[in-house]
Amino acid sequence: MLSLLKVPSSVCSYWISVGIAHPADMPAPDGAPDLSLFHPIQAVQAPGGRVAWNPLPVARRGLVAFVWPSGAPQAVIDQHGRRHPAQSVPDGFIVEFPFLACEALSLSPIDDQAAGALWETSPSVLDNGLVRAEFDADGSVTRLCLAGRYVTIVEPLVRGLGAPISVTVIERGPVRARLEVRRMQGVIRYSLHAHEPLLRVELDAAAGAVTHVVAYIGAPVAGTLASWTAIGEPEGAGLAVLGALTTGTEHAVAAPAMYALSETQAIAWSCGRRALELAHPPLAVAAAPVVAAMRLAGLERAITLARQPPAGWDGDLVLVDESGRSARGWLFVTGTSEAWIGDARGWRALSRTVEGDGWQIDLPPHARVAVRWRTSPP
Repeated sequence: MLSLLKVPSSVCSYWISVGIAHPADMPAPDGAPDLSLFHPIQAVQAPGGRVAWNPLPVARRGLVAFVWPSGAPQAVIDQHGRRHPAQSVPDGFIVEFPFLACEALSLSPIDDQAAGALWETSPSVLDNGLVRAEFDADGSVTRLCLAGRYVTIVEPLVRGLGAPISVTVIERGPVRARLEVRRMQGVIRYSLHAHEPLLRVELDAAAGAVTHVVAYIGAPVAGTLASWTAIGEPEGAGLAVLGALTTGTEHAVAAPAMYALSETQAIAWSCGRRALELAHPPLAVAAAPVVAAMRLAGLERAITLARQPPAGWDGDLVLVDESGRSARGWLFVTGTSEAWIGDARGWRALSRTVEGDGWQIDLPPHARVAVRWRTSPP
């Protein structure tokens, strides 16, 4: 549970009067603001580690894979006492967690069952309660329900791989369900993660064609038509139709770029927060980096990336608005003495909230800003 320090305005006035400078009186950060979506906070990934870490400064759910020497546990328990079901996979197990911003969860395995998501899984249906994909006897998607409504499939999701050989359920939950369709010239795997509103489509084609393509298919923006383009064309483009898109257009990306969306600013910019989350999934690490407990409120529509702060600073974020609307939000970090916001015009000190427990952030339409803070004066 995130603990925030409440500072009454009367106390805040006294705090300033005893000689600690107001942020407006402190020197601004050096240099021009870095507004790129690069340089996220790094951690040493250790699949055998027992810490699950969310590298993004937003609350979200995410699947984490753990390497396990033998006999995967039925569940794990975190430091908050919450139990999470585990699913056995080759070389280990997978677990889905609800994370707070930049949260690290220390885990212990338990041999006891935990409640999980409700699934409908068969060779003809994959359904996690958020996405429902229905298949014919050949393993082709015939109907797709996203965000509670069925959408029209204009063309097959995958084509050009020859006649079907087999359709097999290879995973049944409680964390992930997968359907494998083997064809003469390749293999298609359809996957759903618990509580995730995306259908993942993986394609492994035969030699001489595309080796590996991944597509993420989610609900289109309200008011737009849902139409899909086939993946598996000779050029080998992977189609990403993401729920966070603001334009409603489909973005084709050459494989395997789907695994590294944030490395290309143009892609991360146009695919929104969902693309950033896919590019930076939660990790199994030996120990998470020390990141101050923080919370953002009122800026849920913004793309947000936590970056490695410069020397002398405790936190560094970049915020990007794609909604085209102004927004007012707040940054809460316990014990912060100063916070700054920067854009192409330079750095400006942020104002404290009336209660003195956070910092007010005003984000204009289509803005891209950096936010930086520290807990003690330089």
